[in-house]
Amino acid sequence: MSVFRKADFYKDMVQIGLGRGVDVVEKVHLTISDFVLSRGEVGSVLTDEIKVVRKEHNRHVSDSYQLVRDLNQHLGTSISSLIGSLEQSKSVVAMVDEMYGSKK
Repeated sequence: MSVFRKADFYKDMVQIGLGRGVDVVEKVHLTISDFVLSRGEVGSVLTDEIKVVRKEHNRHVSDSYQLVRDLNQHLGTSISSLIGSLEQSKSVVAMVDEMYGSKK
């Protein structure tokens, strides 16, 4: 496996790990906020207001984590493009082959 393919493989693994991590953190964030907000609903006259706050909070949280997912995707695409460009450059390939003994 060439150095470039390895780099792209590792990039994919980091992206997958980051994506899964974002999903887990978002779920934990929403679970904790749900727990806190549900405590306010118990016997409260502000139940409707709390539901509005919960809905708005959940939307903001989801939007924030989606931004991280989008950035992860765009960064991964840019890195793959850069790796592809480097792989097409004969001088870079020759230098990498000389440094690492890479074979296509």
